[in-house]
Amino acid sequence: LATGTGIQIAVVDDGLDIYHEDLKVVTGKSWDYRINAYGDPSSSSSSHGTSCGGLAAAIGNNNKGVTGVAFNASVVGYNLLSATTSGFGADAVTKDLAQNHIYTNSYGAADSNGLIAPADEVWREAIMTGVTTGRGGKGSVYTWAAGNGAPEDRSDYDGQANFQGVLAIGALNNQGQRSSYSEPGANVLVTAY
Repeated sequence: LATGTGIQIAVVDDGLDIYHEDLKVVTGKSWDYRINAYGDPSSSSSSHGTSCGGLAAAIGNNNKGVTGVAFNASVVGYNLLSATTSGFGADAVTKDLAQNHIYTNSYGAADSNGLIAPADEVWREAIMTGVTTGRGGKGSVYTWAAGNGAPEDRSDYDGQANFQGVLAIGALNNQGQRSSYSEPGANVLVTAY
């Protein structure tokens, strides 16, 4: 049974509510790129990162909300999207590489334009560092949103979601079908609720 016990997930997004009662947040290890330091990565304008953290690791069987996929995992939040630069993007996927097992990233190339969006070299090098040295040499796990730009976009046009070492994840709707916005592509490994 995979419950996330002993696993630490870095939620790289627009912030994470580190005081949320349904998340087991590692104290003092979240990073706020707005100040480029450890701190409170919470966002005052969006709950997207917190929602992504809940999907990944909301505490199970506590009668407080949902149950995450890895409900016994711990999380840290990296507020990258409030202060994005290519250097910060590379840093976010290797920050605390010895402690983080999984980096979940629910963002990517601009949606609904149908254009190819290559990943920059510094980010690609950072991912390769993670997949070769993370988790004590077993390699970090990187999940990436397949994208929300369908029908105009394809996930394999996004240089981050289509990069080696990254697992592109699509979305299903409540009928078990691909969500209308979820981008198809040869790179999509899993499509799930």
